[in-house]
Amino acid sequence: MIVAANQVSPAYAASITISPTSGFPGSTISIASVSGLSSSSTYTDCLSTSSSSSSLCLSGSAGSLSTNNGGNIQSQTAVSVPTAAGAGSYFVILYGPNPGTTVVASATYTVNPSVTQPISLATVELGAPAASFSLSGCSVTPTTLVGDGNPHNVTSSPSCAITVSTPSDQTNSRYRFSGGTTTSALVTCSSGTCASFLGSYYYQIKNTYQATPVASTWDSGLSISITGTQLGTSGLTLCTLSPTAGSSSAVSCSNIWTDYNAAVSFAPVASGAGLNIQWVGKAPISFTQTSGGNTNNVNFYKQYTSVSFKIAANAQSTYD
Repeated sequence: MIVAANQVSPAYAASITISPTSGFPGSTISIASVSGLSSSSTYTDCLSTSSSSSSLCLSGSAGSLSTNNGGNIQSQTAVSVPTAAGAGSYFVILYGPNPGTTVVASATYTVNPSVTQPISLATVELGAPAASFSLSGCSVTPTTLVGDGNPHNVTSSPSCAITVSTPSDQTNSRYRFSGGTTTSALVTCSSGTCASFLGSYYYQIKNTYQATPVASTWDSGLSISITGTQLGTSGLTLCTLSPTAGSSSAVSCSNIWTDYNAAVSFAPVASGAGLNIQWVGKAPISFTQTSGGNTNNVNFYKQYTSVSFKIAANAQSTYD
């Protein structure tokens, strides 16, 4: 229902400004500045359909304001916009000092048309910690939402695109939407309560993976692949280790992002070894982790394969 306040505010000796000057049902309004008020006094303010009558305040909207000895704002409680308030023009009126009911100042306020948009966001990985997302655009209220898999109602402008943003990346953890993006958008309906928006997101962790040669130096031409899961796709090559020939030092891939609680595996045998040689990783060669900042090491051993031995008689024609 549109509420029309076709009135002109009377000329009051006092004046107020408010913030914000428009909003949705369920929001709040504060007095930003005052002038001409009595010093050391307490006033009542409210959202009203009249600029001059305190008897027309909307139920549940009242706040209060106290002045200091200079007549300026000392403290206040905000005016509430009732959830039942229809779209249209209203007045924030200030009356008193208490217990008086005479209106001393007013300012116009607009209740915007709005829709209710249920939003449900859940992690793809079972047991991953829930993220707190930021909401922006469309005068959306509230502006944060926990992605715990439950529906949460927000109020916003109708037929408008709300942007949902992941929290800032941490040193060894981050959240991403499908495709690796940090934002996702949803468009609200034209009126009433919209269909629930159901979304999913990934929690990722960052670790280091390294291979160390044991009792030998690396041969030339070796490579060791490391595979894992990113954004729900398993079996991806995350990195390839390329040891330096003749070195006895570990070789590593750092800053590797993988999905929470998903296995990351080393190739069991390095590729590129010479004839009759293999470099074999000692178990465990797979790591399934729920935290970042770890260095996961696999020891590799040089082995010889298909070696045959032949015993030949020497200096006599037969064996003893």
